[in-house]
Amino acid sequence: MTSGAPAKLASALYKYVGIDGLRRILDGSIRFTQPSAFNDPFELLPEIIVPNDAPERQISVSFDILAARQATPDTELEPIPEGHRSNDAMSRDIVQQLNQQVGVLSLSRVRDSLLMWSHYADQYAGAVVEFDGSHEFFNGQIDIDYRPTRPRRHVDTYLTSAPIPVAELCAKSDQWPTNRRSGSSARSPTASRQGMSCGASQSSFSRFPQASSSL
Repeated sequence: MTSGAPAKLASALYKYVGIDGLRRILDGSIRFTQPSAFNDPFELLPEIIVPNDAPERQISVSFDILAARQATPDTELEPIPEGHRSNDAMSRDIVQQLNQQVGVLSLSRVRDSLLMWSHYADQYAGAVVEFDGSHEFFNGQIDIDYRPTRPRRHVDTYLTSAPIPVAELCAKSDQWPTNRRSGSSARSPTASRQGMSCGASQSSFSRFPQASSSL
């Protein structure tokens, strides 16, 4: 392993981890998390609007992990139409189906966030790993949409056979500090790994292009 402070990659993505997570990455694996395990229970949770007299029902949906987010989705509702209500049970059912079909790799575009060091890197005792975001492993990465309200859509949006773009579910309250997170839906990080920094007080950055690098 060589040391130094090379220039930041323009497409760099960062993963804040504890030592156990770092060892797994160095061994060539990385965790993709089910949405229900996120620390924000409303993340990826749309607000589903149904008619007041609509019976309770379960809907079966599929997801498209590569479709882009529309600039202004034409299926969003604002405000809730008269004679309609929010059905949170149906929203959570969609997330449960998402859990069964999609794993999310959460990354940041910021390499020096004290908040991220505290929450995800064993309270400053872990590491931050840099990845080359232009590598094919990260095809399909999605920027989180920080916004004041959850995406609000009529239930009819989900009653078609068309898959739901995961990008349009990737929203988070703007009350959370923005760390410019991205989501990805690929596998096997070894070839795209670029470097790491251990401990929040260490400003140098190490490069390790070989998969055999270790602590």
